[in-house]
Amino acid sequence: MEAREHNDRGVHLLLKGDLEGARAEYEAALAIDPDNATAFNNLGFLLAQQGRLEEAVGLYRKALEIDPGRGMPFANLGIARAALGQVKEGIAALRQAARLDPGNVLAWAQLGMALFARQDLGSAEEALRRALALAPGYSPARHHLALTLLARGRADAAEAELARLLAGAPDYLPARLDLAVLDLALDRPEAALEGLDAVLEGEPESLKARYYRALALGRLGRTEEGEALLRDLAAEGDGKYPTEARRLLGAS
Repeated sequence: MEAREHNDRGVHLLLKGDLEGARAEYEAALAIDPDNATAFNNLGFLLAQQGRLEEAVGLYRKALEIDPGRGMPFANLGIARAALGQVKEGIAALRQAARLDPGNVLAWAQLGMALFARQDLGSAEEALRRALALAPGYSPARHHLALTLLARGRADAAEAELARLLAGAPDYLPARLDLAVLDLALDRPEAALEGLDAVLEGEPESLKARYYRALALGRLGRTEEGEALLRDLAAEGDGKYPTEARRLLGAS
């Protein structure tokens, strides 16, 4: 069997969730062809899925040593380095991926998300719009475009992007949650509560949704229900929303 066939079988097994089987196929490809850039990239992607990001970075670099003109290993390298907190280096790799392969939706989308994380909002918006021009239905890119617009003070445009996203992907709960928070900020507590209830139906343990639901109930005059939610949330540990719940309870 040729290295290409092992690679193809590895991809098939990975899509089925058989990570160990996929790894065996990629390693078999490399045993046949030690300079197979595709196998190094694929094996790196598999390790990244297992949270082994440092090892994945090393494999992506091997792929690029063999074939530095390929965009996907640069994209995967950028994603991994950003996930490791090396955001500047991740952005550089993602920019190179987009230069090498301007049709790579993942490269543009992940570049936009990384730029948003660094609060380079103008560049983030540009990259996210490039991703959406290629794939208008790519929900993570549209969600981050909405967040970018909101951070730039363009609440109406952000709301429109969230609504467009949810029209095509009504079960995309991160966007529904952010739209509910925006509804609350725009003094629409009834709409906010409706959205938050929908989020909690799918993710009942979401601390963020529970916190903002308590605020929405308070805005609607349902003070006792809101304070009960805050008390439950305050007992959840030391994260952002439990801490804020304790602060609000102490101030009441």
